[in-house]
Amino acid sequence: MQLDPYEEFIKAKLENCEDASTAQVHDWLKEHYNDFIDVNEKTVFNFVLYVRNKHRIPKPFNHRDDNKVEELSYGKQANSFYCWFRAGCNTIWLLSISHQRMIGLIKGVIL
Repeated sequence: MQLDPYEEFIKAKLENCEDASTAQVHDWLKEHYNDFIDVNEKTVFNFVLYVRNKHRIPKPFNHRDDNKVEELSYGKQANSFYCWFRAGCNTIWLLSISHQRMIGLIKGVIL
């Protein structure tokens, strides 16, 4: 295989950081080896999977519990906004999490 010369390096990295993604391993290879060959991301993915299976290095599954939020009456719940400031023209844009509504503020005046 194309990546056989890098197997020990990948194995050591995965043993050190079991939850490393394939993209992270690919980055490590490019950073560590100046002469790293140009390969497709899918090739790296398949080889990392092969190394994990061969050396029995499982990838931990980080399960995230999501719970339904209690419905509140009208006016009791507010949307959260992300704020982005463009300093060049004194414009502040607030973008709602749903990305469905933008509110522009120019010099403190709501548009």
